[in-house]
Amino acid sequence: MIHKIQIKSPPDVVSKALFVDRDGVINKRMSDHDYVKSWSEFIFNPKSLSILKKGNNNGYRIIVITNQRGIGRGIISPKTFVAISRKMVKELRNKDIVIDAIYYCPHLIKDNCSCRKPKPGLIVQAAKDYNLDLKKSLMIGDSEEDILAAKKAGVGKFVKVRSDLKYFRNNVVNKLIIS
Repeated sequence: MIHKIQIKSPPDVVSKALFVDRDGVINKRMSDHDYVKSWSEFIFNPKSLSILKKGNNNGYRIIVITNQRGIGRGIISPKTFVAISRKMVKELRNKDIVIDAIYYCPHLIKDNCSCRKPKPGLIVQAAKDYNLDLKKSLMIGDSEEDILAAKKAGVGKFVKVRSDLKYFRNNVVNKLIIS
């Protein structure tokens, strides 16, 4: 089952998307086996904010695609995850950045669901819901699972950023958004 937090209504026309992983891209990743469990632990990656804004300014729908196995492990409740997500969206809106939707997988790896990256389920569902042209879309992630999901879904461009956001500094993502 695909889980979604819809922020904006889907468009009537075909559009392109900037798919973005959350932990490690929008916000700083916690240690390897820890999860963002409260808003006080959520720290924006400052360099990602300019990328999201450029995405908005260049006609991309911004759609967050994120695995959240902390929910499946019982470390964070779905209600808390949604509250943190809504606060993130509100803070981004205050910076003139619009998130269209958040698609998330709460399952464990052993659940073998269709939505957990590297499977493309979240992206495919978002494409259906938002009438997206995946060939004109872009995925930014910090893991091989993000990139594999994008490839399997048919996303036209994808970039894997390192935890230090090197590719944000080198403007690789900027060039892809504008091209």
